[in-house]
Amino acid sequence: MKKQILFLVMMLVPMMASAQSTVKIDGIYYKLFSETKEAEVTTKTLVWFYSGDIVIPSTVVYEDVEYRVTSIGKGAFSYSSELTSLTIPNSVTSIGTRIFNGCTGLTSIIIEEGNTKYDSRENCNAIIETASNNLLYGCKGTTIPNSVTSIGDAAFEGCSGLTSIIIPNSVTLIGDRAFLDCSGLTSINIPNSVTSIGIGSFAGCSSLTKVELDNNAIVSKVYNYESGSSIKDIFGTQVKEYVLGEDVTSIGDGAFYDCTDLISVHMSDNVTSIGESAFRESWRLSSFRISANVTSIGDFAFYMCSGLTSITIPKGITDINNRIFEGCHLKKVEINSNALVSKDYGWSSLASCFGHEIEEFVLGEEIISIGKNAFNSSSVISINIAQNVTSIGEAAFSGCYRLSSIKIPANVGSIGQGAFDNCTGLNSIQVESGNTVYDSRENCNALIETASNTLILGCQNTVIPNGVTAIGDNAFYMCSGLTSICIPNGVMSIGENAFAGCRGVTAASIPNSVTTIGKYAFSHCDQLTEITIPGSVTTIDEGAFFYCTGLTSITIPNSVTVLGYRAFTGCNGLTSIQVEDGNAVYDSRDNCNAIIETADNTIIMGCQNTAIPNSVTSIGDEAFWACTSLTSINIPNSVTRIGDGAFDQCINLSTICIPNGVTSIGKGAFVDCYKLATVIIPNTVTTIGDYAFIRSGLTDMYCYAEQLPEIGSVIFQDTYFKETLHVPAEALEVYHNAEQWKDFPSIVALTDSDPTPAGIIATTTAQQPAKVEYYDLSGRRLITPPSHGVYIRDGRKYVR
Repeated sequence: MKKQILFLVMMLVPMMASAQSTVKIDGIYYKLFSETKEAEVTTKTLVWFYSGDIVIPSTVVYEDVEYRVTSIGKGAFSYSSELTSLTIPNSVTSIGTRIFNGCTGLTSIIIEEGNTKYDSRENCNAIIETASNNLLYGCKGTTIPNSVTSIGDAAFEGCSGLTSIIIPNSVTLIGDRAFLDCSGLTSINIPNSVTSIGIGSFAGCSSLTKVELDNNAIVSKVYNYESGSSIKDIFGTQVKEYVLGEDVTSIGDGAFYDCTDLISVHMSDNVTSIGESAFRESWRLSSFRISANVTSIGDFAFYMCSGLTSITIPKGITDINNRIFEGCHLKKVEINSNALVSKDYGWSSLASCFGHEIEEFVLGEEIISIGKNAFNSSSVISINIAQNVTSIGEAAFSGCYRLSSIKIPANVGSIGQGAFDNCTGLNSIQVESGNTVYDSRENCNALIETASNTLILGCQNTVIPNGVTAIGDNAFYMCSGLTSICIPNGVMSIGENAFAGCRGVTAASIPNSVTTIGKYAFSHCDQLTEITIPGSVTTIDEGAFFYCTGLTSITIPNSVTVLGYRAFTGCNGLTSIQVEDGNAVYDSRDNCNAIIETADNTIIMGCQNTAIPNSVTSIGDEAFWACTSLTSINIPNSVTRIGDGAFDQCINLSTICIPNGVTSIGKGAFVDCYKLATVIIPNTVTTIGDYAFIRSGLTDMYCYAEQLPEIGSVIFQDTYFKETLHVPAEALEVYHNAEQWKDFPSIVALTDSDPTPAGIIATTTAQQPAKVEYYDLSGRRLITPPSHGVYIRDGRKYVR
């Protein structure tokens, strides 16, 4: 071991002897190597810098010994900001790293002719490695020759005086940190010859705001944006403008991810694809034109580009989804793809792919068809429909509540059902002259089907012209700005939902030419206080005046032979209902304020003032549905049936006495009768339908049925724990053991003092109530069940 250590020491002695201390000769510091008689240019300390014009000699003499200058050491001239020029002799064959870092004033670099390792060809003011054509170091005065093929690592690092540089087409590689901290550089053009740019090549170039990229390899590269990698790693986040050259054909995944200062990107029409998350979270991007030849855009391509307010979709895009522009605040979208617009969007819509702030859609000349639901429920204010459009699909613009005007081009020959339903903001509708299928005659602000004279779309400013014979389905649907309806003589039918939801309408004039009022034609016109139905009407269809809560009276003319289901349901303001004498199908006998189906003596519509006549045998389905003003009703002994939902949502009904003779109570008959505290059920009831008493306010139910009625799966839900069930004494055990009935917390025997259904005479001898005992969980006997908590009765646990 000692011999080995001695050997190493002996080897190091000549090496230590050959290296001299740093010396200064004619203003330049050198390391001198006595063994080889070579000198290396260096700097003595980090606080000593070179200045002015420095010419390095090929030889120096120190203490009468001549040394050949063969190398420039690492960082030799670093931070010599006052150094203006440097001449390097042909004797130098080795140059260290970062020799000019921070030499901001350097404008001239000269390599003497005859140097076999380096050159500064064509007066380029740079150091070039001759054999590799690699530019090792440059300065603010550098002009890169066309013969250079690469720019080395840190070649211009810290050269803050550099304001511009032209990279020739011969360059294929730019090294790591090549232009690091070149803070004066404002723009750069990367030619198409460059296939590789090192990490941080332009980092710290705080003034670099414009980059021209002509190389497809750099732009089309797939970047690992999930880890934060993108083009910003090369040029920094401060770049505001990228110009993509003719050679760029695709933008790779994550290419411009998180370029936070990026405002605009320019590309040629040679670009055909934009990758996934390509511009994701570049939130200041505001100027961007997608190439006319782009055929695909990846998911999240513009995610959170909140500065983007307008975009043009080229004709080659056939599919798009709402993830592409998620988080953008787009206001205007121009679409040139017929394949995209003409699709059937089913329950979705094309508009939703662009966000919910769109104010304007412009459909280009390529568009010939607008598909089903294409722009459904968007916030668009204006839509420019191209002249070449020939068809508009079903519900294409339905729910565009901010759309104020539409203009139908002359070539449109087909408009689908509900194309403009619920466009509540419309105030102008025009059809261009020359259209052979539709018109807006007499500047009526409506869309009329010419051949049939059917008004198929109106708005708040529509004046229905003479000559119209029908108001089409959904014509004024949800037109909340409409305040009055004047239908001219000659109109024979009012279509389904024609004026539904026109909540501003207070009066409607129906002419004597109308024979049919369609389904839900005036439904939810809740400000409509007066309506006169003329004697020409034969059909008032289903829900025609559904929930017209402002109506106080109606008169059904004797011409009406069809009165549809729920025709006046929900008209809870009604106090008067009359059927004209002579009607063959319906009547309101005995001034009962109800509509009775004459043939089977069934009430089909009642109101708060209804007095059910003794001749009525049935209360029809939903006869008093949502009659919120009804507080009490007397049901005569003649009634045998209470229909499904008969008193559903009669929220102020407090007591109901079901007479002896009623055999069935329909499904949901008393649903949501919140104030219904007491119900009396006679012995004749044999069936009670599902949900008959759910969500009621019952506290006492008096059931005289000695045999259990057949019941639905759930009839008392939400009544348990607060209701007392009164049943015949002899049937107590039966009710205690019967499903649903047994869940009542208190089941007691009927007494003579209990209320009775009409037609039942109380016995003179009071029935003895069954003995019922209550216990808490510890077995202690209770006088009455607790107001809340858990208790035991007849061995079963109950909760209040």
